[in-house]
Amino acid sequence: MSIAYLEDVANPDILQELEDRIGRLDVDLIINTGELAELIEDNPYSPFPQLMITERPDAAVSQIAQGRFAVLVDRSPTVLIGPSSFVTFFQNIDDYSTRWSIATFIRMLRFLAFFYLDQLAGVLYRHLVF
Repeated sequence: MSIAYLEDVANPDILQELEDRIGRLDVDLIINTGELAELIEDNPYSPFPQLMITERPDAAVSQIAQGRFAVLVDRSPTVLIGPSSFVTFFQNIDDYSTRWSIATFIRMLRFLAFFYLDQLAGVLYRHLVF
């Protein structure tokens, strides 16, 4: 298992906490990054992910450049990236290769679509039941 980060960009307190959590693990074998994520998350029963998993090297590098860490596990093609927030899951790696104005517009569309669909379920339920 390896931890990748940029020393001058990453938060040293978060990295120390990550190293402590990995050091406290009492398991013989970690097969993949999803299993590791469940073991080191703050609340493994939360429906909201606290860590992001990706298979794309360019996505991992862009997240590391933003100050996040990446955990690589032997024999696993995926990378565990953290810390992640709600907004992180609306970002797409293609946003970095397009003009900022177009990428911002598309990201706003993603936010609007999410909130619209979130509210639409309640409205449909209300109209169908009542």
